[in-house]
Amino acid sequence: MSHDTLQPYKVTQKHAQGAGNIPIAELHVGKRVRIVTKETLDYINTELVPSIGEHGLIHPITISWSEELQKFELIAGWNRLQAFKILGFTEIPYSLRETMDEEALLKLEVEENIRRNDMR
Repeated sequence: MSHDTLQPYKVTQKHAQGAGNIPIAELHVGKRVRIVTKETLDYINTELVPSIGEHGLIHPITISWSEELQKFELIAGWNRLQAFKILGFTEIPYSLRETMDEEALLKLEVEENIRRNDMR
């Protein structure tokens, strides 16, 4: 397959159901798969905060409604959320996914993190 040819793929998961802004105080951040390291915090402070401050948020965070908590729960975008807090924002843009069980949430968080590639 050449690099300029796209192949069809069977879609098995729903896409975002909506988007908008949500008050940061209304988000629930549950237990995360990825461990926060010094390098993560350095990245947020030295790269992500200045980038969002200058260019705005390019990719919104991803949230899902938790029936159990009766709150919106963060699925993807913890670093972006932290940057928004540092910048003093009280709301953050989001993409809303369908309500998911714990296993589906975990799979989506892992998928989001393993598919991310550092730009060279």
